[in-house]
Amino acid sequence: MDAINEFEKRLSQDLRKVFRSLRSPIAIQEYLDSMPYKAEELDRSPLRVMTDGQSHCLDGGIFAALALWRIGFRPLILDLVPAPGMDDDHVLA
Repeated sequence: MDAINEFEKRLSQDLRKVFRSLRSPIAIQEYLDSMPYKAEELDRSPLRVMTDGQSHCLDGGIFAALALWRIGFRPLILDLVPAPGMDDDHVLA
């Protein structure tokens, strides 16, 4: 879990406390749900998700995979791709 330790080192003390408080899948989802959804071309890293306090589904999916990995789940990401013109992609962790 060196990657997680490296991630945590880059967080401010307050954000590190928030990240460490995400101890269940529900807590991770609630944290992401508390942020504004930003549909834009910018893709944020998990660090930027926390420091910017916003995300879109790719950003949130990658962040959730990291947070889930920290609590013992395999970090898996699923990209749901709709038929052309029907919807946007949706990313799940």
